[in-house]
Amino acid sequence: MQIDPGKLISVHPTSPILVQRASIVAALSFVFFLAMLLTFYLRQQIGYFMLGSAFLIVHLATLAGIWLQKRNTVKLYENGLYRRQSFVAWKDISLARESEAAGLEIISTNGKKLIIPRSLFAFAVIADKVRSIAPTGN
Repeated sequence: MQIDPGKLISVHPTSPILVQRASIVAALSFVFFLAMLLTFYLRQQIGYFMLGSAFLIVHLATLAGIWLQKRNTVKLYENGLYRRQSFVAWKDISLARESEAAGLEIISTNGKKLIIPRSLFAFAVIADKVRSIAPTGN
């Protein structure tokens, strides 16, 4: 039986400051990649090619990280919350723990764990909403 989530209250994607930092790293690594390719073209030394390749790897890894973080979203509804493909109803939350390392760990009555990272925009709003409904344990 599927529970009706109700009206959408808020959407919390990855924090914009983290996306901005990753974008700056991606842009700078691409500029350094192009600079190393130009230097390799002019000086014909293999070290510049290797350095350019390293900057390209950093660039591609950063772009992959940005792309993967786009799916990292929590949606708060009247009757529960969605994180990726998991829905947890407010009435099904048995315990909510907050930690510095993991963020917010929600344990449902059926034993399913849902971890909400601190890297989300307005994490405090999510934590306050869950804390107001679920029992907390530290």
